Amino acid sequence: MAPITIDVIIATYNRALLLDRAVRSILMADREQQLGFTITVVDNNSMDGTPQVVARLSEESEGKVRYLFEPRQGKSHAVNRGIAATSGNIVAFSDDDQVMGREWLKAIYQALIDGYDYVTGPVLGEWEIEQPDWYDDRLHGVLSLFHGGEERVPHGTDESVHGFSGGNGAIRRSVIEKIGGYRAGLGKLAGKLSMCEDGELFIRLKRGGYNGVYEPRMRVFHLVPSERLTKSYFRRWHRAYGNSMALIDTLHPKPVSRWFGVPRFLIRRTIETVPRMISAKLRGDMPGTFEQELNLWFMLGFIGGKLSSKSLEI
Repeated sequence: MAPITIDVIIATYNRALLLDRAVRSILMADREQQLGFTITVVDNNSMDGTPQVVARLSEESEGKVRYLFEPRQGKSHAVNRGIAATSGNIVAFSDDDQVMGREWLKAIYQALIDGYDYVTGPVLGEWEIEQPDWYDDRLHGVLSLFHGGEERVPHGTDESVHGFSGGNGAIRRSVIEKIGGYRAGLGKLAGKLSMCEDGELFIRLKRGGYNGVYEPRMRVFHLVPSERLTKSYFRRWHRAYGNSMALIDTLHPKPVSRWFGVPRFLIRRTIETVPRMISAKLRGDMPGTFEQELNLWFMLGFIGGKLSSKSLEI
């Protein structure tokens, strides 16, 4: 069998200490003998010790860790820079604020060897503080957490485990060269909540007819910092999510009934939110009550996105 190489791309911004442990977790991961890998860290204008951390890791790993600089602010720019600068058979994506499980590389390798075009896995929480009483797993999306169970599930069978995580995903290079990289107008920006770059990429994967799989062994542990465990953060996140989804709807409109450009099913869901919120409150269901409130913040952001004159950089 011909050698296979995974290019792991990590976009980073001012997280030198977290980056160090993220990279080390990959370096220490188990792997098949015929599997080679390189970790490319793309520095997106960090002002801390990121270059020094990467230089030290590169020396310790005998060149398995590389440093790139991307001056255009935004995670999508940084990831695309990493894709363009690498050449391995598989492109894998990881975040700088998480650690990868010991089987991470082996799980990616096996899924692609088994014939899948892309693979994604669980993102488990590494909680800095105790979970608040208004939170439960219904709200996990805000924290980029996901667990689809302990069984491998091909996409196309169980839709509950569909999706693609830019913090825990891998794609054949031949596929990403055909569908293109991330949309530069979407994704994280310094000091701003912007998102949905992964979802937009996933839409193109599905439309291209590519086969994906949820692989439970491909697990990562994502830091959940205390500053994100506030109701105000969740509200801001949902409003930004609605805004980003409005842009997705502009790029990839669904053939659904609309009212003033807004899908009618979203309007119906919003109308149903208030009685559901009251019902949850009467049951003493604090997370359920907050979940319904967040639906309203999402809709506010979605309408704002539809009314905005902002254009996407394609």
